[in-house]
Amino acid sequence: MVRPSTTLHTELNISIRWTSACQEYKNALAIFHKCKYRCALDKLEYLVVQWMFELAKLGISGTGYKLKEKIGKAFKAHSVGIRSALEEYNKHAIALKPPQQKLTWELVIEATSLAELDLLRDTYLDIQNRQVMGLFFEIERAEEEIKCLNVEIRRLC
Repeated sequence: MVRPSTTLHTELNISIRWTSACQEYKNALAIFHKCKYRCALDKLEYLVVQWMFELAKLGISGTGYKLKEKIGKAFKAHSVGIRSALEEYNKHAIALKPPQQKLTWELVIEATSLAELDLLRDTYLDIQNRQVMGLFFEIERAEEEIKCLNVEIRRLC
């Protein structure tokens, strides 16, 4: 019986198989670990931000007792989800070369605002790049607005 991987190697004309010593294998493994790390980071960030917004709801005056009770139950569910996402994040953070800093439950819980939570530092674009992009698009919209205003000014005169 012919193995499916052998058939695929023949069809794709692959003559050299990667081993753990090959540089291509190491590069692919690094990309794999980085992808897993970013997915874990995204999931953790999503859960923590969601948790912080629900925490903010508790402080809103006019929130009824029943809603506060439901939010309290949601906190317990989020707590379990955040802990598992944190474990997954730390597992993938260690696998990177160089390893990323491990996060602790205390660090995540002690962050009382989105500004204090520094999870965003390792995402695809750092905050400064996002700010520069925001300014760029504001300038683009301003130039478009100037063109529209020039047309309107001519029409009104």
